[in-house]
Amino acid sequence: MVMSLYVAKKMGAMGAGYVTKGATKFAFGSGALLTNQVLNRAGAGGRKVIQRFPNNRVARFATKNILTPMEKTNFDLRKVPFVGKGLGAVGLGDGAKPNDNLTVEGLRDMVYAYHEHEDAKDHLYDKQIKESRLAANIKTGNLTPDDKAYLGKLTVKELEAMPKILEKAAKVLSPEQVEGLLKSEKMSQIEKDKLIEARYADLSSAVAGGITANIKAQTRDMSKGELESIPARLLAPGSALYQALSESQREDLSKSKKRTDAERQLLRESSPVFVIQNAYDTGGAVAVRALPPNRSLGTLTFDQAAKLSRDVLVDPDLSANLTPGVLIKLAETNKLSMADMFQVGENIRLTPVNPANVPLQKLKDFVTVGPGSALW
Repeated sequence: MVMSLYVAKKMGAMGAGYVTKGATKFAFGSGALLTNQVLNRAGAGGRKVIQRFPNNRVARFATKNILTPMEKTNFDLRKVPFVGKGLGAVGLGDGAKPNDNLTVEGLRDMVYAYHEHEDAKDHLYDKQIKESRLAANIKTGNLTPDDKAYLGKLTVKELEAMPKILEKAAKVLSPEQVEGLLKSEKMSQIEKDKLIEARYADLSSAVAGGITANIKAQTRDMSKGELESIPARLLAPGSALYQALSESQREDLSKSKKRTDAERQLLRESSPVFVIQNAYDTGGAVAVRALPPNRSLGTLTFDQAAKLSRDVLVDPDLSANLTPGVLIKLAETNKLSMADMFQVGENIRLTPVNPANVPLQKLKDFVTVGPGSALW
């Protein structure tokens, strides 16, 4: 076989080298493939039969030393050193190289590799179609559910390659995607600023309108990362955003290293607890009672009220503005002594009740004949 291939190369005309290389591959490859298919399958079949007797020593020896090697062996003669070198010496080049994919297992791997390659091409095609549709729909401002689903699955790296789309798609990106993009080194600060402005456009409109309910509708479900990325102008002194933040949101922002010292100070000072405590420290009970309705003592949550100083809580002119829930919370925190608790209860009991003031009547009942009477 080797001699015939050599002679064919020497006697052939133009292109004989190419032909003989192909002939070598075919001659040795087809022979190895046929042999491997027979022997590999025989080894696999024999192994499966003999392994029905797993505890048999002969079966174990035959499987390990004969059948399994036969199942995986590649009988390509070009793997024999002198054959491969001989073919290479007469100038057959690639035709002298053995093929490791001629076994049953090798062919199976080739099939898997082929399907993976085809799947990758199909995936690329689908991606191109989706990106084309997305770009067209963004121009018209009509993103479909499929567009939004596709955007939601993109990685930060993939989004970085779509700068023209990001600004217009900012509102439908996930918080994690936005946070990742803001940390990206591939995006300029100008691009990041545009992304932030587009992301918070609805919140900006709500803050400009000054209606707390509308602002809360925008901030209610924001993550800590989203809150930390709010445009600085929305946290300017006097911004309506401050009053719309929840206590936990305000606390998170006031501790955030992404906000300036001035912003953190404004956030702390916008807390209802700070407003009431500061009013009391500067003007006593009169100043507290003069605060607007949305900053009154009665608007505090149980946890917020428990943060007020002892002086505010036991003041005779303010105790009646507490609620049964606040008293329960105070009792749980041990913030007040027993004497202080009795003083608060007495303040409430001595407060005149207007028949129209139902909350105060309920508070008096709580500390007089209700469950709070034993402590307060």
